[in-house]
Amino acid sequence: RISGSGVTASMMTAVAMPAAGGLTRGGRTSGKVSGRRLGKGNHAVKHRRLRHVRASASNPEEFIVGCGTGDVTGPIDGVGMMGYAKIGQVTRGMWQRQWARAFLVSSSSDSLDPSETVAVVVVDACMCFPNLKTAALRALAKTRGIDHPLTEANTCVCATHTHAAPGGFAPFGLYNVTTGGAVSVAFDAAVEGVAEALDAALDDATDAIGRRSRCALSLTRATLAGAAVNRSMHAYRRNPASERAEVDSLGSGMEGVDETLTVLRMGDGHGGADGGAEGAHGGADGG
Repeated sequence: RISGSGVTASMMTAVAMPAAGGLTRGGRTSGKVSGRRLGKGNHAVKHRRLRHVRASASNPEEFIVGCGTGDVTGPIDGVGMMGYAKIGQVTRGMWQRQWARAFLVSSSSDSLDPSETVAVVVVDACMCFPNLKTAALRALAKTRGIDHPLTEANTCVCATHTHAAPGGFAPFGLYNVTTGGAVSVAFDAAVEGVAEALDAALDDATDAIGRRSRCALSLTRATLAGAAVNRSMHAYRRNPASERAEVDSLGSGMEGVDETLTVLRMGDGHGGADGGAEGAHGGADGG
């Protein structure tokens, strides 16, 4: 059973923000820092819909599921990227667009009861801050009104932790130092894309209710050996021995690396995978 009373912020990668006081400026925002956001143009956003299966009373593990995507591509020229804290690392064009991918799951029988519904949005960004969720939900309310089940309590917005996307969208000045201050166009792009993804996921879930369709969920854990390393063993070995022993016992036993891969899969009930999320970076931020 899904509980929407408290979604925890965990770092997820999709497979298949302003605060009350506004953005905190870590420096003066110049025209160059503001950057240029590439318009959607012919890059129309196509929302993927899950293939649902008809509900069966004999299978209690079927859920109402909806998914959607939104374009969060920010300024593509002259704006500092977030992650490496290098002043010289600035955007110079675009290789591929950045997206927000929303997954909505409800254990309600024939509606989207807020107490039985949760939503997770994965954003192609270095990290997310709570004011992004707040602003996106406000934008969603302007589109759909207040008659929808998503709230601060049952919605989680988190990041893929990419180091190759624009920065300047944090509500704290320290995070915006290397971008020369706040970059409002980057924040606005994230808000718009997250709201768009949630809106599409709600439409998808509503459509599933109308067709009395359901999806099966499965949670899988496996060891992914040799795919990662600890980039600072000197610092890691300064942790208490008890903590290191706990980490080192995971996966294949590689020192300083948790090699456990956890995948949440949303399928059609017949072995086909429609969408999912996997844990990618335990230190990523979300709210």
